[in-house]
Amino acid sequence: GRVVEEVGAGAVFWNRVYEPAVLKRDEAWRADLLEGGIEAESFKAELLIEPWEISKLPAGPEGLSKCFDDFKAYSKAWMARPPPPMSLPTPERFEPWEGAEKLRSVDLDDVKSFDFTGEEELVAALEREWTPGAAAGKERLRVFVESRLPQLADSHRFRMLDSTSVISPYLNSGNLSIRDVYHTVRNLVARRDRSKHRDGMLFQSSTVYLKNLCLRDFSYCVLFNHPTITETPVVRDFDNIPWKPDPKALDAWINGKTGYPIIDAAMNQLRTTGWIENSLRALVASFLVKYMVQPWQDGYKHFASQLIDENVALNAVGWQWASGCLPDSFPFSTVVNPTSKGYQFDPCGLYVKKWLPSLANLPDDYIHSPWKAPSSVLTKAGIELGRDYPNRIVLSSVAQQQVKDAMHIMQNISIAAKSTGLNKHHSEVSNPTTSASNVTSSGLGTLVHSLWYMGPEGSIPSSGA
Repeated sequence: GRVVEEVGAGAVFWNRVYEPAVLKRDEAWRADLLEGGIEAESFKAELLIEPWEISKLPAGPEGLSKCFDDFKAYSKAWMARPPPPMSLPTPERFEPWEGAEKLRSVDLDDVKSFDFTGEEELVAALEREWTPGAAAGKERLRVFVESRLPQLADSHRFRMLDSTSVISPYLNSGNLSIRDVYHTVRNLVARRDRSKHRDGMLFQSSTVYLKNLCLRDFSYCVLFNHPTITETPVVRDFDNIPWKPDPKALDAWINGKTGYPIIDAAMNQLRTTGWIENSLRALVASFLVKYMVQPWQDGYKHFASQLIDENVALNAVGWQWASGCLPDSFPFSTVVNPTSKGYQFDPCGLYVKKWLPSLANLPDDYIHSPWKAPSSVLTKAGIELGRDYPNRIVLSSVAQQQVKDAMHIMQNISIAAKSTGLNKHHSEVSNPTTSASNVTSSGLGTLVHSLWYMGPEGSIPSSGA
């Protein structure tokens, strides 16, 4: 519109986003631009595979095919796709163009949404944690590929809290290209193969990491086909979970005062840095919806307000998965014990002691279960439970029973609604198939030159990689 006219633009180009409403808006803009004689085109840059490139159902009346709703089937179809092209090289310089002087530069200080008055301490913490820009993103990727990626498939390393790439903020802001990430990993494996010293662990670790990239595309596919996933569950039976909204309980979770050290440490890190590792995201999400029986939508909104890598598709799918709301989710009836996970993720308590200084002097044996520490140990550590660190907001035994009760109520409501025909949403997504109908029936042996392929000719990764 106005900007195109002011600068005399002859063409408009942009990268696609995948919320259906935004896609529809962009297509309307493109039609208007073309009608006005302006060249207009959008491109794929955010994803390796776009939602409409993988489908299992025929196109509907609007010409759109539906994607897989379960990740196992989707990943089989995804891995059969050919690898994406390499990114184009960055131009060394842009030639000046006439009309540039007409554009007004806007200082960030003039943008109200960037007003951090009163939050100077938070801003300082973010500046210490993150260095913006493409160069910083590429350096994070280099460090990950060289030092962390080769051990990613090691069962002893996979769940450690320092094993991830930490490049999501750079992908989300456009400082890193998803294609560059894919080809960086792929090329590392190829170089090792050419050296005739094939690293089996590196190969396995690379397929593990590529599965994360596949999950990223899958999340956008779910968003594309279920535009309301930030508010409603994909499996609509979960509308009937009897949540117990409690602002005080939600506030305790947000501010790291649940009495479970690994949960509180993670929430403190999130509040301070805008980021936590994926395993911790799943753990704190599971804790909110299962231990505390709080609506997953409240957790989604809080993450959306805090994450420096906030992404609508990944955030919503992550919360639906943790809450059992996807066809192949972690079951809602399975309650993850945060104490056990604490000892698994952080056996020496280094993470907890960093983000919960009040527990810094507690011996490792009790760092994830301070309520088990003898009074003499607590006294020596300078801790009084209920004063220096909160008592547990809910006991594990109570949490287990709450989940059982919630599942029982949900199932009864769903069965009754289905039998009377009152719930038109019942089983909108249910009994998901796990077969990828558009993957060739001759099996994985046909996928030599697929997106998943990274080994020498004839070496095919396992379907469960």
